[in-house]
Amino acid sequence: MSGNKSSYCSYEINLVLQDGSRINVVDHGKKNRIREDAHALAEFLGKPLWDASGMKILDKARLQEMCKRAEDHPELLDEETRRKLEERF
Repeated sequence: MSGNKSSYCSYEINLVLQDGSRINVVDHGKKNRIREDAHALAEFLGKPLWDASGMKILDKARLQEMCKRAEDHPELLDEETRRKLEERF
């Protein structure tokens, strides 16, 4: 998040439903605290926890580079994945 004079990281807890939709529970800037809260909520609900806080958003150039590497090793891609990549680029 960024404002006029400062920026900070914002972390979220979302409930991910069976249809893939999400319900936001809370968001704030304290990574360790939100992880603790997420673990407690997952335990309370008896559901698995997916921690995506380490994921990075790839820009198009980086994604194309990764696809090029995959082209060099086509045995690693199934037909559907290959088709989706070709449609995207």
